[in-house]
Amino acid sequence: MAMALIAVPVADAAGQESGQSMREFATPTESAEPAQRDTQSADYYSQMMDIFFQTYRFGDQFGRAADQTANKSLVQSTAVVGPVFDVGLLPSGGSAPDVGGAVGKKHAISLQNVGRATNLKSGILNSNSDHRTFWSSVVSADPNYKPFDPRIVLDFASNRYLATALRGPGGGLGWAVLFGYSQDESGTNWQRFAFDIDPSCKWSYDYPRIAVSKNFVAISVFVHGSTATPTPCQNWGERLIVLPRAGLYQATSLSPTVLVPPTPGQISPIGASASAMSGSDGRLYVTRMLSNGTQYDVYRVTDQIPVPGSAISLEPVFSNRPLPAASASGTLVNQTLNDTRNPLCNALISGTFHNNRLFIGHSVQTPLASNPSQVLTSAAWAELDLATGLQVQGGVLPTNDTNAYLCPSLWANQNGVLISFTMTNAGIYPSAGYAYRKATDPLGQMSAATIYSAGTAGYATTNPNQIIRTGDYGTTMEDPADVCKLWAVNQVGRPNLAASAWARIDICQ
Repeated sequence: MAMALIAVPVADAAGQESGQSMREFATPTESAEPAQRDTQSADYYSQMMDIFFQTYRFGDQFGRAADQTANKSLVQSTAVVGPVFDVGLLPSGGSAPDVGGAVGKKHAISLQNVGRATNLKSGILNSNSDHRTFWSSVVSADPNYKPFDPRIVLDFASNRYLATALRGPGGGLGWAVLFGYSQDESGTNWQRFAFDIDPSCKWSYDYPRIAVSKNFVAISVFVHGSTATPTPCQNWGERLIVLPRAGLYQATSLSPTVLVPPTPGQISPIGASASAMSGSDGRLYVTRMLSNGTQYDVYRVTDQIPVPGSAISLEPVFSNRPLPAASASGTLVNQTLNDTRNPLCNALISGTFHNNRLFIGHSVQTPLASNPSQVLTSAAWAELDLATGLQVQGGVLPTNDTNAYLCPSLWANQNGVLISFTMTNAGIYPSAGYAYRKATDPLGQMSAATIYSAGTAGYATTNPNQIIRTGDYGTTMEDPADVCKLWAVNQVGRPNLAASAWARIDICQ
């Protein structure tokens, strides 16, 4: 449904309101296909993954439900933004939103655990469905078993959308990494596949990420074993699923190459900007965050277009590059209005390959100036020169001992860099926000954080077993029709909804 963005003012440290806040909600158009809202069914593997998230990714950091009273104290917008619109206004049904989004020449498609929505870029809703329906050809017909952790990107060279998600066990099917591509930019016709990357191992899968370059499509996925897993398979770690782009969209069956990083660590494939996709460079980069949390390695998938029978490999490029900032240890302080929960996003790297530079962003815990034993979640970013391995610039968004920037994602092109996130502080509900820099700005300069869609409630879930994961996760991307326009879609607080909000940000003006 389309909404107009008016000035959205954020409380300062003293909680004083600056500016006025108005929001105008437009009536949604009727969906082109019925929205299927299966919100009551139990989801075995979603609950299982909640336990995993609690023990591995977040820890026991969450408490009571949020107060539903809206707070209108928000920050004045400082950039040209619009349109802004909500998507995924479906009851959460016990599922975390997990917001994947991609923009084409005419449409914006969002995938969430609760559903798929296709909007015109003006915000008008074209169609929607639940997430299981979207993947119906490669998942169980049993509605109790739904795919999760969706991601979606645009292949700039073909104007096709590429999507991934995970399928858990149940309904006669086992774990699988799902992959699909649209037949065109409208996103209405899809070819879908399911990959069991090692049938001999009873792996569980988590947190896929997808990226595309001129030569390759890559999906990273975290795998872990259990007591039911054969002994040689019980190690945890990352896998990289690689598909050559050549011939991909004509294939009726796929046999991907599965690569294992030489040493354990969180890996993230880094896709190419639109201009990089149109050039001669076909490289696809992969980052690996070291276990010390202060450094990362850079790899690349072999950058020659593979011929039949040739081996696809993961080649080291640079080792032990310093991250722009390392997380500090300490106690997370209260980050959300009327809510004692303190969400912590995993410090996974996101980014873009452009003009022989790697642009990356990640979560970081920063100490309070007033009390270094306490920390807030912020967003760090950096630009790496791939010719020298040296950092060109970088920084961390200041929290001012007040604001938290949850689950940041980053995109860069020839015009600048955009970071988007879910923003909270003790005086506001989870809100969608961004910061940006123009390519002409002085090195290291980044704008102040700005809210583009104000939250009106706390994180909502109807499943008592669902762990509260405020902000987890969102997406940042560029517009293939206008390289001055970058887009963001992030989780935002709405009453009883697993909601997300889109915005287009003009970084040239």
